[in-house]
Amino acid sequence: NAAKRAKQCFQSSQEALQNDELDTAAKELYEAVAGYITDKTGLPASGTDIQDIIEQVEKKHTIDQDKIEELERFLQNLELKKYAPEAISKDELEQLFNQGRNLQKTLKRHL
Repeated sequence: NAAKRAKQCFQSSQEALQNDELDTAAKELYEAVAGYITDKTGLPASGTDIQDIIEQVEKKHTIDQDKIEELERFLQNLELKKYAPEAISKDELEQLFNQGRNLQKTLKRHL
């Protein structure tokens, strides 16, 4: 189920973060949030881009516009970090981790 998979990804991300594996931590964190949304909305897990995810959240569910914009910035930021891990600090990734957890809690209430 979506929540269980998200929880596993958050745990993997946290472990990678503790081991200074920032690229893995960023990938798992992205997967925790984006994967949760694709699972809950029926989007395919592969080949789905950020815009598809945002459109589904906007179309099907009642989430404040500011939260949708925060989600979009969060996913875009992580997308960049997945492919350029040298562009992120551990502190920044820890902040993103906390933000991702909060976003997932918000999504859980609305999806």
